Order: sequence, then C-alpha cells, then structure tokens
Amino acid sequence: MVEMFSSDTILHLEYGTKGETSTDEHRTSRKTSDGVDWLLAPYETKTINSVRVVGSVERNTTSFVHVRARLGPMSGSPTSKESRDIVLLIPMEIVVGF
Repeated sequence: MVEMFSSDTILHLEYGTKGETSTDEHRTSRKTSDGVDWLLAPYETKTINSVRVVGSVERNTTSFVHVRARLGPMSGSPTSKESRDIVLLIPMEIVVGF
C-alpha cells in the first residue's frame, strides 16, 4: 500500500493488523520487516485498514476512501518485470442519526 486517505473528517482510518497472526508455519518466511505478511494466495483476504465513523452531527453523506497500492511483478510471468500502481476508490454511504 502506497497511500490511503478519506474524503471526510468523520472517517478515521486506522492502519495496522495488530492481533492478526498466521496459522500456517510455512508463511512466516514471507513476512516483511514490519511483521506483516503482504503476499496473498488466490481468494485469500486480509484486513489492511479499519474505517471508523465518528458522527457528532446528525447528517447523511457520501464519503470516499482512496487507496493506492503498488503491485509487484506477477510471479511466473516472464514479461512482467516492473511493479505498477492501482487506485481503488471506495464509496461509503453514511447516515449519522440519533
């Protein structure tokens, strides 16, 4: 992940995967210096960030979370030598009511 930010001040992004551990012994060698296993098998999911809504005012809004990630070369592909960036724009409909 290269960068992540939100479009609204009521969205708080919490980076980190504290408390998550890998149950497979063979996967420990894939961890990076920050202790996070960033390589994923096909159809595997991983929590990379949490979004908390801090609603102090009653309102309806549409907010966005912008994620830019760098993909490394595809393993096994002789033509893919360079990494590339992808951008994900995640829309969120938020209703804060009391």
